[in-house]
Amino acid sequence: MEDAAHTVTNLTVHLICEGKDMEARAELDKDPVPTVEWLYLNALLKFREVGDCIQSRSAAAAALSDSPMIAIALNETEAAVSEEEDKEENKEEGSDDDDDDDDESDLNDLYASVTQPAWKSTEGALQWLSKQLENEPRLFGAAEHPDEVRLKKWQREFELADSNLRREDFKSTKRSFKAALREADALNDGGDMFILTASMLGTFLQATEDSLEELQVAFDRKIAWLDKQEREDIEGLFTSYSEFAKVLMKLDMHKSAQHCAEIALTLYEKSIDQGAGKLNFHDGAGCLFMYACMLSEQENFAEAERRFSQLTEIQEEYLGKGHLSLVEGMMGWRFCLHQLKRHEEEKVIYDRLYAIDKHFDADDEYRFVCDAALVKAE
Repeated sequence: MEDAAHTVTNLTVHLICEGKDMEARAELDKDPVPTVEWLYLNALLKFREVGDCIQSRSAAAAALSDSPMIAIALNETEAAVSEEEDKEENKEEGSDDDDDDDDESDLNDLYASVTQPAWKSTEGALQWLSKQLENEPRLFGAAEHPDEVRLKKWQREFELADSNLRREDFKSTKRSFKAALREADALNDGGDMFILTASMLGTFLQATEDSLEELQVAFDRKIAWLDKQEREDIEGLFTSYSEFAKVLMKLDMHKSAQHCAEIALTLYEKSIDQGAGKLNFHDGAGCLFMYACMLSEQENFAEAERRFSQLTEIQEEYLGKGHLSLVEGMMGWRFCLHQLKRHEEEKVIYDRLYAIDKHFDADDEYRFVCDAALVKAE
């Protein structure tokens, strides 16, 4: 399977270098899977097909969210100095985690070297990709330079929590995570380390069946501060609300998650309407899926159906109509149509899902009959 993927990559690169974009697109779309190789080549082809616009920027954002290091590797010069001697020393002295990091770095470099000819043969493509990396929205209120003293205090407590967790000293783990959260709360990074620490602490508390009440209070304080901010930095606020919504949903704090998701989507739609170019379809897709799922859980199927439909529409803009990444949202869309008894439309979505992946519902305990109720899977 890996060899087949490499063959598609090599052939697509060759076709791009030959200027045969239609053939390259056809080859790439034969196997539209959510791999980093596919995403980066899709971004390049989108740039060649439509130039710098929301569709190509969305495709680039999807690739960058999967692996920003490949973009960095692609932009490195051919004269980059090899570090083989250092790697050999690391192999002797380093841990298994270091080996994993080296393996990932090697894969990034290998992919970059294989596809770089296609990027270089496209005028302005590497500069454009670098610009997308630089322009990724930051969390609201994030300073240009973090408070190094506070950051080191946070790092010390966070590493101590990790060490205590590995030793299964759960009482000390909880205490260290809480100390790290206090330091993160005071950082000037817009809440980046707070979100990371709160996610780790919350997951730990869930695993030990402990109360998340204090953590909820900390989140409420952060969100209340965000709610008071002026809406001038739309992109920064969108990024903050969206990131908070993700971790809140993960921790089953659904009321707060929905509040953040609703505001994030309002900001996203405002940014798109203004045509500022700082947010893109990929930015909105994750938030839309999360919000639609929450609406569906509340049995608000009419609004959930509208949001799942919107999600599919924007994903098609930068991934195409047959990409596997569309399946999850389309399954939610189909479920809502079923609940609304709109079976003719449901059948259309079923046919599209089957065309993308004929095993899309293989893991479902129940399956739908488009003009009837759920039936037990065989």
